[in-house]
Amino acid sequence: MKKTVAAILGYLIMAALVLLVLAGVILGIVVLMRFFGFTYESLGSLLLFFMVVMVLGFPLELVSKALPKALLGQGKLSLNQARGMFVLMDSLSTITVMRIADEQMSRIYASDASVLVAALAMALLLMNDLNQDKAG
Repeated sequence: MKKTVAAILGYLIMAALVLLVLAGVILGIVVLMRFFGFTYESLGSLLLFFMVVMVLGFPLELVSKALPKALLGQGKLSLNQARGMFVLMDSLSTITVMRIADEQMSRIYASDASVLVAALAMALLLMNDLNQDKAG
């Protein structure tokens, strides 16, 4: 019983830490986007916007990561080419998803510049995953 409670507590603490890191990243992106014209009416609409972007963008992100990794693993791309391909694909998919979410939500306004900057920032933050996977 004590092991089960300790395991559950451990998982809850890890989940809380992951959520805190995710919240910090989203907060940083929101601050950056606001500088470029992103506006929202309430915290709820902001959270809903990013939840929609995360859910809709997940399948596209998988493809954005998988294709450069596969080509890198086969030796058809260098590491820098794979990173460039990932940044391009991930940025375009994020821009597409954010534009769709923005069009469907009346309480959010995401300017083209704010979407572009956020998409590039997120892609550049995730770009090093290719290097870590190649080393592993």
